[in-house]
This record gives sequence, C-alpha cells and structure tokens, in this order.
Amino acid sequence: MTHTAIAQAKQTSLKYRKGSVRDAYLDGFDRGYNCASWQNLPEIGETIWIDGEGKLVVDEDNQWDVVSSLAYAGESNDRQYSPFEYRASDYNSAKNADSLWEAFDAGIADGIQANVRERMAVYQAA
Repeated sequence: MTHTAIAQAKQTSLKYRKGSVRDAYLDGFDRGYNCASWQNLPEIGETIWIDGEGKLVVDEDNQWDVVSSLAYAGESNDRQYSPFEYRASDYNSAKNADSLWEAFDAGIADGIQANVRERMAVYQAA
C-alpha cells in the first residue's frame, strides 16, 4: 500500500468520531485494498464471468471496472471463512454495530478504489 493510500485512509477515517468506528473503517480499507490487489488485470478481449452480470467481454472501457467487480466478489466470498467470522461476531455484538458495519463497508469500497486507481496510474504510465 502506498503512502498516498495510507494517508487517504487515515484522513477519511477522521470523519468517524468514535475510535472503534474509525478502526472499523481502517480495517475495511485495508481489506478492500488487499482484495483488489489480489485480482489480475484481465486481458482485452477476454471473456469473464461476473456475478450478477453474467459473461462479459473485457474491453478498454470496462477493464478496470472488471477488476473492481472481481475484488468486491472476492471480498464477499471471503466473508464465509475465519478470521472474518470473528470480526463479524465482534461487530454484531457491539452496541454500535450498525455504525461499525457502515464504516467497515465504506472502508472496503474506498480501499478497492484506491488500489484500482494506483494500478491504473502505473499501467497507463507504462
């Protein structure tokens, strides 16, 4: 993760007043960033299956959207396994569970987008 991404996450997390909610956002950001980093960039012309969308032919206009979709799908699938189950149990048992989940999910979205933006910049510069 670049210094820019870390700074962005820390800055955005400040909108959450409570420390536990801020931590949930940062955990989500880290998770989203990592889930996006695990996705390979699909080749132009490749046919790929996206849950909810079906078969999709990758082109220059949708290539990075495909990476984002795959990252969201990977993150969602990973929720079925430990250690995520422990995090979910902690969040669900907290008095501010809704706030924790909201911040965590926002962090995931921001983390995925941060990783995709970084990779796009590197790819386009090459």
